[in-house]
Amino acid sequence: MGFIYLGCKIKALRTKTNTYIKTPVRGDQPVFIITGRKEDVYLAKKEILSAAEHFSQIRAGIKIFNHLFFFSNFSF
Repeated sequence: MGFIYLGCKIKALRTKTNTYIKTPVRGDQPVFIITGRKEDVYLAKKEILSAAEHFSQIRAGIKIFNHLFFFSNFSF
């Protein structure tokens, strides 16, 4: 995930859901600890998972683009 972008969003998500969200340290496993009321934790978790999926799709798209770009610049 994009950590700089995510940090900004996590602060807003904490406020929106009235939860405490402990974010992973760079280099550690991407595990978030969410504390709060059950329904608030559920909402925060749902939004974090949605953001993770979004970033995964972006990374996959970039990999495909780079692969296509690399092979289109060579003639055999």
